[in-house]
Amino acid sequence: MTVPALSDDPAWPYVDCFRDGVEVNDPVSCHVSGSIPPWLEGRLYRTGPGIFDIDSTKGPISFRHWFDGIGITHLFTIQKGGNVTYRNAITAKPRLNSIKENGIAAMTFGPVSDPCQRLYKKYFSTFQHVEQQAGFAVTIDPRFVVPGSDSPICTIRTDSNLIQVVDADTLKPVETYGTTYGVLHPELANGVVSPAHPEFDPVSNSLMNVVVVPGQAPEYIVFESQQDLKKNASTTKILAKFNDPHVAYQHSFSSTQRYVIVQLWPMSYGWKGMKIATSSCFTDAMEWDATRAARFVVIDRIEQLVVAEYAGPAEYCFHTVNAFEDEDGDIIMDFLMCKSGEAIHAFEVPLLRNGAADIHEVQKLRDLIYAKFTRMKLKGLQGVKARYAARGGVGGTVAEDAPVAEVVLETPLSMELPSINPSWRHKQEYRFVYSVSTLKSDMHSHLLFDSLVKLDIKTQTHLSWWKVGHSPSEPIFVANPDSNRQEEDDGVILSVVLDGTLAKSYLLVLDARTMKEVATADIGHSIPYGLHGSFV
Repeated sequence: MTVPALSDDPAWPYVDCFRDGVEVNDPVSCHVSGSIPPWLEGRLYRTGPGIFDIDSTKGPISFRHWFDGIGITHLFTIQKGGNVTYRNAITAKPRLNSIKENGIAAMTFGPVSDPCQRLYKKYFSTFQHVEQQAGFAVTIDPRFVVPGSDSPICTIRTDSNLIQVVDADTLKPVETYGTTYGVLHPELANGVVSPAHPEFDPVSNSLMNVVVVPGQAPEYIVFESQQDLKKNASTTKILAKFNDPHVAYQHSFSSTQRYVIVQLWPMSYGWKGMKIATSSCFTDAMEWDATRAARFVVIDRIEQLVVAEYAGPAEYCFHTVNAFEDEDGDIIMDFLMCKSGEAIHAFEVPLLRNGAADIHEVQKLRDLIYAKFTRMKLKGLQGVKARYAARGGVGGTVAEDAPVAEVVLETPLSMELPSINPSWRHKQEYRFVYSVSTLKSDMHSHLLFDSLVKLDIKTQTHLSWWKVGHSPSEPIFVANPDSNRQEEDDGVILSVVLDGTLAKSYLLVLDARTMKEVATADIGHSIPYGLHGSFV
């Protein structure tokens, strides 16, 4: 097929991040430069969209939205002695093969260039080609414990109640069509949407998430699953249920040692979620309402019920960072905030592949997706809880007298795809946030991230890493297990980077304290820009 044109930026080559990926079924050795710390040993999993153009029997098909790309999962194995190997797999191969044979026959996230696409065809054929519902690769959890499994399983998630299982070694799909959170608890099976990012409690080894059942009164079901990796056992309980007139588009949410906080931003699926069934894609079903306040619902993990609610700004957050309870018992939540949920439309493949776009149009899109670190406080929580209980509990929307979440800190630094030391989750004294950024956007004309940053929340200063023509992906913090200092930033940052000039990708290892480069592991060719990862 004729692949749509890719236009690179000569000042900062990057477009290989959005070329269709090629499978590497067997591990290949990477060329290591520098010195990988002797304690760094394990596996870095990365997943994300990897194929956007498909030659089907119905004609050429091109996905327009980045999130629709056929999922490719990557595995870097860092061995004792500093050797590194790389492999990948098309984890959505059943979806890929079905699209080649049948065209698009199921719901997609964004619009698709498919000459045979018709809404009625897609609606009725979805039930015949359920394999096309799986394979959207956003986050990956290599150690998910479910009842009946002999060992933890490797799972890939997206913003729906659908979990794909893959082999942790070969990355090949184990269950063709995936499963749902119903494997943990039967009440979770009927949910349709669910955030791609669960919350984790490192103390109790618990996973928390939300599933939403659309309908006349959309129901949110919040659950917690204690994941015992040593015994390979899980115990799941429903923490709370509540209703809201809207089925919000949620990508993440917050938790503390005591609470789960579900943020319902004013970006939702229309008609109480039922617009999904009549739309050609998920983005067509989404509605942004800049006049509606966000709703923050607070669930007590011990009492297992909704105990408070607050109003939030009419903005949007793709990625929460961390949350904790302060000395007064109030909740502090950290976000990377966008001004509008319309940012979801900026991640279209033709825009991402165009490095020669009009700089004024590019700047408009940059402004749309710009996210900054924002700290909010749920002030007076104990009093709010008492008044909430006296009133009789949860309502169906933001109460008119609901207190407003207070913004206590904002930084102008552009940040996305955040990472922290996981051992510092829920801790009041946590201080450092790592992310990708666009510090050098004045040096290029594309939308991709160009730098890695380390934000010091206490001093509101930052350190950075960047190289011209090098495009980094999500940073993953790995703590030094041999350290006696127990310092929050004693470890390394791992990021997969494209060297656009050489059209090669490599694994970057940074000292997490200084953000200085300590080693790289060159793959030898470029790979698609992934979304999220996990190190074990």
